[in-house]
Amino acid sequence: MLWVPHEHGAWAWLIVPVAAGALIGPAAPFQAVLLVCAVSGYFCFNALSWWVRMPPARRGAALRPAAVYGAVTVVAALALVVLTGPEILVWCVVLAVGPAIAWWYTRRGAGRGLASGLATALACSLLLLVAVRPDPFSPAPAPPAAVWATALTFGYLGGTVFSVKSLIRQRRSTGWLAASVGWHAAWTAVAGVGVGLGQPFAWFALWIVLTARAAALPLLSRRRPLRPAVIGAAEVVTSLALLGVAAWAGTIARG
Repeated sequence: MLWVPHEHGAWAWLIVPVAAGALIGPAAPFQAVLLVCAVSGYFCFNALSWWVRMPPARRGAALRPAAVYGAVTVVAALALVVLTGPEILVWCVVLAVGPAIAWWYTRRGAGRGLASGLATALACSLLLLVAVRPDPFSPAPAPPAAVWATALTFGYLGGTVFSVKSLIRQRRSTGWLAASVGWHAAWTAVAGVGVGLGQPFAWFALWIVLTARAAALPLLSRRRPLRPAVIGAAEVVTSLALLGVAAWAGTIARG
């Protein structure tokens, strides 16, 4: 757990935004380095999270993985500078805000709280925009398809915070179920606005399915608890569906 996090869902949070950015395009070698930087940064954060929760006498065990992954993150960030230019460091600072907020909550024993989860989800979703526009000062605006995909990816990743809680830790909570359905319904409306602005109808269709899932699965789990493997499989399917829609949006945007 110190070297390889056991939160398997975190892989999707890192891979999906970068992959979606590559699909919206254009695909470029730096995106692979960006993914390495994001994954190693997360592994470093995970080790530091264990460090803060460990008894003082055992904290030394977490320092080695934190140092190794921290070094890999720095090297990957420098490689990004070489491949794209120093302007990408601005993105690095912006992306660090989410983990910093999550770290603040972790030190207070609330690392699994809603605010921490949403801050992390926002940072991860911004990876999509970085993958499409590594220079935040570029005179060419980011493609609307990428902006909408970034926003809706945040909606999706943030929605998993609500849905997982309503499926596991808050399985009997009507309030969490309502919050999860409400979150997904709100983003369904946002996707509908996007259709009116020229974005693919597939985004709206995807969000209808996600909202239905947010309502149905917790109700099913109250009758019979769903195994983590089942919940994870459902996330894999929806992640692939999101990537499929992103690919379609990129194809349309490129004409």
